[in-house]
Amino acid sequence: MESKGFPLNVPDVVQIVMKIRVQEKLYELVHCFRKPTAEDIKECQRRLNKTEGIGRECRGIFDPGESAEFLWNACIEKVEGYDITDVKDWKIRVPLEHKQWAVERLILWLGQEQILIDMHGITLTDFISNFNSTNYADFG
Repeated sequence: MESKGFPLNVPDVVQIVMKIRVQEKLYELVHCFRKPTAEDIKECQRRLNKTEGIGRECRGIFDPGESAEFLWNACIEKVEGYDITDVKDWKIRVPLEHKQWAVERLILWLGQEQILIDMHGITLTDFISNFNSTNYADFG
């Protein structure tokens, strides 16, 4: 009998597949993540909103880029579809916007969309719709 409940056994490796069109060529890019730990998610949320300064000079800093890059760097196992074979520094060669897109899909897949709403003020569905409407990215 097939279970109708939410699966609690998240696989150890999550693959996020993105299709990105550059000019007339379509590229399929794969980001393979290990399952983020609770600490990874907490650190990602902490990095979204930071404070800087002392006393009255204290101000809030909203940095979704740093937050997404942290989670990507913490959990990425490998990428496919990039021209970075045999490169020791492959993690820094992946474009930041690709890291952000992959992390946003990972967050949705894990059921943590609230993080994305905090990062951008919109749902992932709306975010992806905006990219698809420009014909630049298709997250399949």
